[in-house]
Amino acid sequence: MERIYSADDLQLLYIGRQTDNDLPKRYIDVGPYVEMYPGAHFDIVVFRPDEDVSYFADAALEGRTLIWTIHDGDVAVPGRGRAHIIISEGEGRHNLHDFITEIGETEQAEMVEVPEPAESWVHRVIDAKNAANTAANAALEAVISADQSAQDAAEALNELQERIESGEFKGEPGDPGKDGATPVKGVDYFTAEEQDAFKRAVTPVKGVDYRDGRDGIDGKDGLNGRDGRDGIDATPYDDTEIRAAVSDLKDDVVNLINRVTDIENNAESYTLRIDADGNATLTALHVDENGNATI
Repeated sequence: MERIYSADDLQLLYIGRQTDNDLPKRYIDVGPYVEMYPGAHFDIVVFRPDEDVSYFADAALEGRTLIWTIHDGDVAVPGRGRAHIIISEGEGRHNLHDFITEIGETEQAEMVEVPEPAESWVHRVIDAKNAANTAANAALEAVISADQSAQDAAEALNELQERIESGEFKGEPGDPGKDGATPVKGVDYFTAEEQDAFKRAVTPVKGVDYRDGRDGIDGKDGLNGRDGRDGIDATPYDDTEIRAAVSDLKDDVVNLINRVTDIENNAESYTLRIDADGNATLTALHVDENGNATI
């Protein structure tokens, strides 16, 4: 039977030897935290011995047990490293537990690159940034291609406005309508004095039609809640590359917004909208049969 380690009691975890990974899986009991954070995602973040770059291990939650599948890259560097069990809940992330990892040394071992989970973790933000750049460029191209059409529409709108003001769409006066019926007092309308009398008649009077109720008894104070557990100090991460990617994306979005603003300032008589997929639409001008124009 495989040994299962308790997350709360885990201090030192032997994960194998260089090029001789005889026990490919480690089992860690995180049951209390599964109940405490239902639906949360559990990860193991690993630092190999004498390395400052961390990566996500190949770990998966099965029931109440977090299973770490050990790869050659995990045991490539002999000595003692460190690892953290991380809980992700929505956009929040908690450092659940820290422990030491131990890798045995062999004489014929060869260096193995950082495992694939680390590669994909670093590239997540870079891929997101590239995708955002692609979307931003597509949206910018759509705006540029719509620029000429927007200018043509603005010229057509101005021409139509001039034609409306000149009376070109104004029709001939119609025949006078018939006189309406004369309203009858007491049937079709009431005087202000009569209306006030109606209001006084239907307004309840305190002490005659109703009385104030007695005050109720004050409720008892509820029990004080229990103090929460002390949080665990966060482990610093090297986020230089992530910050650079976010900064580049911010610059691209600002440039796009400035471009759209320039276009909108040059077309004051229409509205240009761009949705999240980069599609540009122009609000049309409608003229009804009476010559009234609405946008």
